[in-house]
Amino acid sequence: PIVNDTTQATKQTVHYEGAGKATPKDNVQDNYTFKGEHNEATGVTTWTEQSHTYDAVPTPEIKGYYADKKEVSGATVTPTNPTSTTTVTYHELGKIIPVDPKDQPIPDAPTPTYNNDPNDPTKGGETPTPTIPGYHTDTPNVTPDPNNPGGNTHVVYTPIVNDT
Repeated sequence: PIVNDTTQATKQTVHYEGAGKATPKDNVQDNYTFKGEHNEATGVTTWTEQSHTYDAVPTPEIKGYYADKKEVSGATVTPTNPTSTTTVTYHELGKIIPVDPKDQPIPDAPTPTYNNDPNDPTKGGETPTPTIPGYHTDTPNVTPDPNNPGGNTHVVYTPIVNDT
């Protein structure tokens, strides 16, 4: 029988979307090729290995955004299924909304976006509340709900009354 050496290239792609111009370029790993022998008479290819697992890919942090995956597990590819593509989607982090005691937004008050969690790109991090002239809050920092990092948080500010 005629036996020919054959190869099958592989590729793992992590595709990123949702953060506009800040969206990272795709992470592509394509540094593995299966090797085998193809029997022309039987049409059967015998591969030296049946699978290969790529490295996991940590999700990059993007200021002002959170991702739907902390990392992408390394894909296991085979000679018959040599490619894998996984999408990571970014969403905007929520904001701190300064409100008066009646839960009405304070005009012209800053509404800072949550900081990123430095250890987990799927969460927002502790964020200091803004200073608003003429108002006081008892809430120095806000940490967004880990189940809803895109949600806004109302922080109550009370007017400062001068006793003069």
